[in-house]
Formats: sequence, C-alpha cells, structure tokens
Amino acid sequence: MFGKYNDSILKKIGNRYKDNNFKGLKKDIKEYVTLIKEDKNLNEFFKIYDMFNTINFEDREVATEFVNESLLKLKSLDKSAVSKLMSLCENKRETNHKTIEYNLDQLVFNEKLSLKDRALCKVNLINQITNNKKEDIDFNIMYDKINERINSLNENEKVIIELFLENDDKKIKEYYVTLIEEMYEKVDNKILESSDGVVIKRLVEVKQKLKSLKGQIPNIKIIENILDLKENFE
Repeated sequence: MFGKYNDSILKKIGNRYKDNNFKGLKKDIKEYVTLIKEDKNLNEFFKIYDMFNTINFEDREVATEFVNESLLKLKSLDKSAVSKLMSLCENKRETNHKTIEYNLDQLVFNEKLSLKDRALCKVNLINQITNNKKEDIDFNIMYDKINERINSLNENEKVIIELFLENDDKKIKEYYVTLIEEMYEKVDNKILESSDGVVIKRLVEVKQKLKSLKGQIPNIKIIENILDLKENFE
C-alpha cells in the first residue's frame, strides 16, 4: 500500500535527520527520490497522495468529484510498482486509521473492502479535504533544512560529511591514512621542537595512539577526533 510504505519511509528519513545521521539521510533520500522520479506509476501515486494532503475545497460537491476522479486515476495505475518501496521501509508500520493515507490505501488496494467501509472511507476523504486548513509539505523544505544544518557546521564537520556521503570506502580509507600520516609528521616536528620531557612523553603517546588507529576501520567519530587534534597542532 503506497500510503503505508511512504509513511514508513518518511518517518525513517525524519529519524535520520533528528539523529544527525547525514550518511543515512542522504542515502535514503537519494534512493527514495530516484524511485519516485523514475517510476511513472510511483510518481503518480506520490503526486495524488500528496495533493490530498495539501488541497482544500469549500464546496463539498467539488470535493466529492475530486475524490471520485482521483480514485479512478489511482486504480488505473500499476499497483505492483508500490512493492519497490518495501526495501526502503524501516518497518511495516500500520497507518493511522484516521489519516488520508489510510483511507486512500483502503479504497485503492483493499479488494475485499465492504461497500459500507468503502462508503465510510470516501466520506472520510471528502471531510478531510473540505474546509480544512492544510500545511503545505514540500521536499524542498526538507532539503532546505538539511542544507541549513550542513551550512551551520564547521569546516572539519563539512569535510567528514561530504567524505562519507560519497560512500566510497577506498576514498575514505585513503583520506584516513593520509590524515594520520600528516599527524605523524606534525607530532614528530613538535617532539623535535620541544625540550620539555613531559610534553615529549605525551607527544610520543599521541603518536602511538595514531599508530594503533591506522589499523582500524575509519568512522566519522575517529576522523573527527583526528581533525580536532590536527587543529590543535596548527
């Protein structure tokens, strides 16, 4: 069911944003948007479902006509295309029965829906798009929020995010090793410059720590710590 799967995916994307998981966030958005854009049936499902969430009628007769025409269009689409969204779902969450998505899903996908329940779902839809204020939800808003958050980061954070968003393990590893080697050189220079035994001891410990890190699988936190350390050596 489009509404059910779509709701699950958007919740997942929202959680990625709240958790500052930019790698997962960009990956999920890219896969989701690509599917919606490239599959003409999914694109139509998305546009019509989204329209129900933004449109508002003052005339109930016009709203009824809109519901009927929309259902005809939705039923003419290839419903099997919706299964492509399943792999992006965080879980097969149940849609709230009071939502527009639930009513549309029932009317379009539930072949066993009774006449009574079909009528109830239609009436619910008509009520939901008649004389109600709608909040315009747009993916551009989501992208703006993401970009706003990224622009607020410092240079080190931006480097890390851009690196991991590319999702190229080889490139990440090369950057990581180069970063550690640069730090080796900086630590060695500090050791040569210092005449304080305590400072030299600490610098040697830092170098040993860097050596142990070199054999580890790089992640955002480790690279962030090394970049912070590098800043302190500037």
